[in-house]
Amino acid sequence: MKRRFISAAPYVDRVVQHALCNLIEPIFERTFIYDSYACRKGKGTHKAVDRFTEYSRKNVYVLKCDIRNYFASIDHEILFQMIQRKIKDPKVLWLIRVIIDSTPNPGIPIGNLTSQIFANLYLNGLDHFIKENIGCRCYLRYMDDLILFGDNKEQLAGWKEEIGDFLGEIILFLHAEKSQLYQTGDGVPFLGYKVYPTHRLVLTQNVRRYRKRMKKYLRLFKMNLISGKKIAAYLQSWLGFTGYADSYHLQDKLLFELKTQGVSP
Repeated sequence: MKRRFISAAPYVDRVVQHALCNLIEPIFERTFIYDSYACRKGKGTHKAVDRFTEYSRKNVYVLKCDIRNYFASIDHEILFQMIQRKIKDPKVLWLIRVIIDSTPNPGIPIGNLTSQIFANLYLNGLDHFIKENIGCRCYLRYMDDLILFGDNKEQLAGWKEEIGDFLGEIILFLHAEKSQLYQTGDGVPFLGYKVYPTHRLVLTQNVRRYRKRMKKYLRLFKMNLISGKKIAAYLQSWLGFTGYADSYHLQDKLLFELKTQGVSP
């Protein structure tokens, strides 16, 4: 799981950004490809994982490309040029410019509502390039995770080079270690799961992270520093996440561990 620095705007700024997003989101939404799943209405992680599974069943290989320091690398001038192609109102453009330039160039803050739209827009041209120019039929994106499926390793390797060249034009770079080719039949890590053509599991590192946090919460609970509601909320969130995998035995084991600590879920 990626570690990111999240910066959220003050309340008044969030109200302004929310109003702006209501105005500009439908304009950009019409330009996005179907298989872009992050921060969009009707999309999300579960649908992305479902699509990943569907494509895994049709292809032997998958190329996962990760962009290095994506949010911190988005160039303000290039982003604003992309926005100007669709937004013409000078007052709206002025407000967008103020929001973009509120962060030192380059980069946009992850916590801002507008940043979610801007980050999807910044790679929208790449989405269309992959689908329409290089001709990858089985492709999906979750923010800066680019996923290409195919049956030919050499072709996928060639596509990776073309993607790297395209990204260079918008001053982005692939993460060398995290951009790899996998065999779908071996199971591929994606959004916290290990996805196989026939099933999916929760990644071991996520289970370790859950146990570590729950151990901390239980310690704080015994010291009367947090409420049982907080533990219950975290547990429900975790069960919702694991419930989307083939994880019945894992859930049963983790619930049993809680009972041994004197906690009744």
